[in-house]
Amino acid sequence: MLLLLLLLLLLLLLLLLLLLLLLLLLLLLLLLLLLLPLLLLLLLLLLLLLLVLLPPPPPPPPPPPRLLLLLLLLLPLLLLLLPLLLLLLLLLPLLLLLLLLLLLLPLLLLLLLLLLLLLLQLLLLLLLLLQLLLLLLLLLLLLLLLLLLLLLHHHHHHSQ
Repeated sequence: MLLLLLLLLLLLLLLLLLLLLLLLLLLLLLLLLLLLPLLLLLLLLLLLLLLVLLPPPPPPPPPPPRLLLLLLLLLPLLLLLLPLLLLLLLLLPLLLLLLLLLLLLPLLLLLLLLLLLLLLQLLLLLLLLLQLLLLLLLLLLLLLLLLLLLLLHHHHHHSQ
């Protein structure tokens, strides 16, 4: 029983470690996903700068560039929103994991309590055994005394 409980505890600890590893991996992934749009944003800004610095296009078609510029300005915004959405998506499993951990904690505590109770019971059993042994020893001593008395009595009778 004790061994079983210990094994269970070990398993739970391993599970916790695995969960922590998962959390770390998710965080790394999150960082990567956050950095990616930022890099894209930088590239876009560079492109915009190039467009601004390059000689302006010929005057006849002025509307398209304006539209393009508008799109190019909207794109970074979209890119900024994208990591937020990803963040939300990634945070959901993290929250679930946290909940799971919170649920596991009382279980671990209960297991520890059970272990302690078992140990206490074992101690009590040992005490009881000791008591029994002491009682047996006392009984044996009494029997020996009785035997001695009987022997003495018998001897006394014979001598008379």
